[in-house]
Amino acid sequence: MSKSGILGLSLVLVVAATATARAADITVYAAGAVQSAVLDTKTAFETASGHRLTFVFGTVGALRDRILAGEAADATLLSVAGIEALEQKGAARKGMSVIVGSTGPGIAYRAGAPKPDVSSPEALKAALLAAKSVSYGDPTKGATAGIHFSKVLGELGIAEAIKPKTHLVPFGVEGIERVAKGESELAVSQATEILANPGTRLAGSLPAPYQIGTVYAATGVQSTKVPDAVAAYLRFLLSAETVAKFRANGFAEP
Repeated sequence: MSKSGILGLSLVLVVAATATARAADITVYAAGAVQSAVLDTKTAFETASGHRLTFVFGTVGALRDRILAGEAADATLLSVAGIEALEQKGAARKGMSVIVGSTGPGIAYRAGAPKPDVSSPEALKAALLAAKSVSYGDPTKGATAGIHFSKVLGELGIAEAIKPKTHLVPFGVEGIERVAKGESELAVSQATEILANPGTRLAGSLPAPYQIGTVYAATGVQSTKVPDAVAAYLRFLLSAETVAKFRANGFAEP
């Protein structure tokens, strides 16, 4: 090989080694509501940055508590309330969070089944009483939609009536999966999770005055060893292309 060829090869190897050294593995603890959107944008970020993303999904409450317990996350996407709880405990970096959008609880039914009417409190109450089974995230496990829906059942005055046919799940997505499999007739979880499952359809959001919007945000975990890579991911989440993907996955502007 010529001297120029050797020098050229050496330069390529140096560049490759530098890129490899800068590449980082980023572990992201993410709420179920954002699962479809972050997976939909994962490849684009990894291709553009060289970093690698690993997602751990769960309820806001469970992931918040795992981070507070010292688990090795680098970044997290939770509700704003969850992020603020981490910031107050010094587990997340203040002033670093970025908003990704908002969504709210909806009613899932199986694709191909008759669409239930949930357009008013009276219609929602009738639909829930008529359903053979209802699934939603266990409020004691920190499920955002489950916590809210349990309060709605109390306000509708039917909490005791539907308790015998209720199947609580640790994670709202699992309730939606039960509907897709025909194991539950209805499920309640974030609308983004319902839209992401091809086996279910969104009957509608919870009607006024029971509808709420939960704003989700991303931030870096204080203990991360790869802060530069985390910062790159947060910038990526603010890009026009990524925002469009989140909108396509059911997230609205907060």
